[in-house]
Amino acid sequence: MFAQAFLHRPSLALIDEPRVNFDPIVQHQVKEYLIDYVRRGNTVFLSTHILEVAEEICTNDAILHRGRLLHAGTPDDLRETGRHLPGVFLSLVGRGSSDA
Repeated sequence: MFAQAFLHRPSLALIDEPRVNFDPIVQHQVKEYLIDYVRRGNTVFLSTHILEVAEEICTNDAILHRGRLLHAGTPDDLRETGRHLPGVFLSLVGRGSSDA
């Protein structure tokens, strides 16, 4: 399915959990492909629950919760303040929230 999404070289790709169910080698290849794809001027809208993946791949990030935008920025902005996306997510959504 991943290959099908890029077969026709769309300028915008919407991808949900792009690295799930791949072994570590393919996960790395997918990551590098997505980074290169964006460098070539395309856009990838990525949805993931693995926030470290978003930090590795994304140039911009957003946290949505219950239909509301709680955060938007860049991983670099967070790094400059010594914060990371998982920590920001937990502080905004709540550490004990069972429906997060």
